Amino acid sequence: MKKYFKIMKKYLYIAAFVVLFTACNSEEPSFNTISVASTRTEHGMYEECTNLVPPVDAYIYPAYPGTDAWAEFHSHYESMDEIIQALLPSNELAKQLSTESLIHAYIDFPFSVGFTQFQKDIIDYQFMEYSICRELKQREDTPSVLIEMYERLQLKGCVQGTAVHTALLRIIAVPEIANKMNEQQTKTFVGMVLAKLKVCKDSYDTNTYLTNKLYSAFILGRIMKSANFAPLIDAMKVDSNMTTFVNIWNNPMEIESESVDNIINFAEQFISDEL
Repeated sequence: MKKYFKIMKKYLYIAAFVVLFTACNSEEPSFNTISVASTRTEHGMYEECTNLVPPVDAYIYPAYPGTDAWAEFHSHYESMDEIIQALLPSNELAKQLSTESLIHAYIDFPFSVGFTQFQKDIIDYQFMEYSICRELKQREDTPSVLIEMYERLQLKGCVQGTAVHTALLRIIAVPEIANKMNEQQTKTFVGMVLAKLKVCKDSYDTNTYLTNKLYSAFILGRIMKSANFAPLIDAMKVDSNMTTFVNIWNNPMEIESESVDNIINFAEQFISDEL
């Protein structure tokens, strides 16, 4: 059991690493070979079971995979950056959208890859500088809206909810957003992450659970680090893999399952202790 994450290596590389990070310092992937999320409906990935209905000002992308408009749309662009910029709302429009709409736009992005990046010379996890990401980092209400949406998110009996779950966690992990949470919001969110992880464990297969466990441990570690939670800080001083995992999620398959379990145990202690 000590290295069960390595046993799941093939699956987790696909589900937890490739989907989470767009490696912006590597060779640009071909548009025609980029995979798209399999949970999408005609107008995005929202299903009634997630309990997250898009707001009235929801941004509708000009094209979605599997539609005639998609084939017509991507034929006009060559580079990945051109495609992404054409899909996203302009900077001006992004400023006019509600925070909830920006979060929905992040979740609903037509590619399965996210807006996060990792480079060897970058020492922290971060958003790419696209319109909706830039706005989410600047908004003071991003943490409170995220927490409210996360609380509403239905996971039990809703496999589409697990994709939305990891997307919301990716947003809250961004330092400029996580650092805006006050002490009460921090404790509340940590408690909700632990509760939803239990739902994943009780409701889904081992692969789905382990993927969500990695995401959850990453976010919990970052939040507790930001709060200077002593047990985690002390553990990171002697566990270099845990330190790298919490800081930038570098090579998550190399982290020992014991370290992941320790992060989750620290989170249980975190919500029971006074900050």
